[in-house]
Formats: sequence, structure tokens, C-alpha cells
Amino acid sequence: MISITHLPIVLRELEVVGITDVAPRLRRISLGGPQLGVFQSAEGVQPAFSSPGPDDHIKLFFADPRSGILTLPVQETSRLRWPRSPRALSREYTPRAFDPGSDTLELDFVGHDGGVAAQWAYGAGVGDRIHIAGPKASMAIPQAKRVLLFGDETAIPAIFNWCRMRPADVAIMAFVFSSDEAMHGLLPSDEGVEVSWLRKPLIEPEAFVDLLLSVHLSDEDFVWCGSEKASADALRRALGRPDFPTVSSDICNYWTKTPARDP
Repeated sequence: MISITHLPIVLRELEVVGITDVAPRLRRISLGGPQLGVFQSAEGVQPAFSSPGPDDHIKLFFADPRSGILTLPVQETSRLRWPRSPRALSREYTPRAFDPGSDTLELDFVGHDGGVAAQWAYGAGVGDRIHIAGPKASMAIPQAKRVLLFGDETAIPAIFNWCRMRPADVAIMAFVFSSDEAMHGLLPSDEGVEVSWLRKPLIEPEAFVDLLLSVHLSDEDFVWCGSEKASADALRRALGRPDFPTVSSDICNYWTKTPARDP
């Protein structure tokens, strides 16, 4: 059974307090500031930031790359009011770690061309400020004997959280698609955790059926995926096959591949 906790949505202004390149194509940015704790806004006292689940999502807000204008939603009681014109420019990220004791939120950014979030991350400096909102909901680790995780490089922070937060009686098998050898040391291989790195840049939709057949699914398993949309859709179709056991799952579209344009 999947347990979801709904959280008040709060807009927060934070500061870059640390930058670490943990791999040539992966930058970790630490955010801090008093608004990670309880703080006063125009709408009243806002609760402290909370991210209790492995696959929580927060929104990061960016200035329009053409106009340079930053558009933000307006804080209301436990929710945000979104402007229509101009629209707020945001991207969703999974917190890699949050330490309430030190008021530090860590986010990982995969470097790639054209992404507004990656451009911000690779141009950021300590002291820069950014607005975030959420998470608005959090899924707890499900009650299952085994959790199967599928993801590409963008899912590494969430898979790390699954491994870190898992109960001792829950086994984890993770299949991570990445052709970058530098990424392959970023996940633990502790007792009860088995990580398989598939040395390809993206999840191949047709590979899902073979992987699912190889692990011998049972109705006591839970399947999670964070990947490009076409791959996530392929996994949904595979899990719906009549020859597979009925399993609980949470399949997330983390991003959408842009079709190549003709020159």
C-alpha cells in the first residue's frame, strides 16, 4: 500500500552555501537560510521545510533567460497562487539530502546543454539566492519485501534516498542507466542493497521487459521508476502485461526528450 502525506506548499528564498562537483557532470549545490526553518511571511507563520520521503519534489524558480525577469507565485495559506502572465519558470528536483539540524538542503544537477536549471547550477556562486517551493506531498517507503528501482542519471538522488531510508527488512534492487563511469560510485552497495549499472546513457524501453523477467516479479514487490517519459511509459506498459504479477508501483516522468531537429 502507498502512503502519501500532503504538506503545506511554502515559497522560500534560500542562499547557495556550498558547491561541490561530485563527478565531472554532476554538481551538488547546498542551500541554506532561515526560511528552511519556521519563518514569518505576509500570510503568517510558515512551517519549517520538510522532506520525509525518498522521491519528494520541490520546484526551483528561475528568471526568464530572454527577459531576465523572475516571476514568482504568490504565497497564500498553505498554497501558492500562480501568475498567468508572465508565467513562472520552474523546474522540479528531488532533494538529495536535508539536514534539519544544520538547515542545509542538498540538490544534485546533471550537466547538459540547454537546461535552464543546469545553466543556473553551473553558473552559480556561493551567496547567490534562489526561490523554492514544496514539496506538496511525500510518499513513504511502502510495505514490501523488495523494492525494484529503475532510473537514469536524473534519478540518482532519489535512488540514493531509497537506499538510505529503507527499513532493514526491505531489500532493494536498483537498475541505473548511465554510460558515465564517474557516476558509478555515487550509490551505496550495502547489505540488502544491490545496484546494477547499465552502461548506457538512457533507459531503453525495450530493455524493461527483459529486466523484469530477470528479477522474477512477485506480488510482494514494489516497482519505482524515475526516467525520461518514453521509458517510463514503456515500464507502465510492461507492468500491465497479463503474464506479470500485479505489483504496486510509482512510475515518474522526470523529463521529456526533445526530438532532434533537422539542420
